[in-house]
Amino acid sequence: MIQYIAVALCIAAAIAYASWRMHKSLKKTSEPCCGCEGCALKNQCCDKKTCEKFGHVK
Repeated sequence: MIQYIAVALCIAAAIAYASWRMHKSLKKTSEPCCGCEGCALKNQCCDKKTCEKFGHVK
């Protein structure tokens, strides 16, 4: 009985993870960094033209 519960939990976790990854990949983002907030490269690469193109206010 415990084995069935463990298998069911593993399958449920795998389905949840796959669903989350599919949702994340299909979600449309309008920014080039895909939501990354803590990157110094984002500030360096995001000039005024790029920001306006992707709808950001610098």
